[in-house]
Amino acid sequence: MDAGAAGAAVIELMRQRGLNVEEFKFTNDSKARIVTDLAVGFEQRNIVLPATGRTPEENRAIQDLEVEMFNFEPKQLDSWNLRYGGKGSYHNDMVMALCLAYSRAKVVPWEPWVEFLPLDPVEAYGDPRERRFTWHKY
Repeated sequence: MDAGAAGAAVIELMRQRGLNVEEFKFTNDSKARIVTDLAVGFEQRNIVLPATGRTPEENRAIQDLEVEMFNFEPKQLDSWNLRYGGKGSYHNDMVMALCLAYSRAKVVPWEPWVEFLPLDPVEAYGDPRERRFTWHKY
């Protein structure tokens, strides 16, 4: 979570409620690092965005994120440093949230989630939660 300005108070409130919060201080260097990490993640296909969501709200969130990403750019300052942000009047909140999530997710040990469904007897049809598929013995 952003540990700057107002974020410090929010972090304290979250910790008082027993939540484990990892602080992140945004600087030009730290922002450049997580933006670069996300770009490399997309290039290496370690992260992909879904084409659509499961609900209209998810579809809207995906579209909003895509708009922010297409309008996210580096700007060279007079000091020769780069500042990353939204082009013109566009925001970058969702892009930065994705950068933070990806920077944390890539260091968390990953364990594949596997659900085994019984294939016997042959009369058992489909996913027990949705009943959409027919399972056959090999």
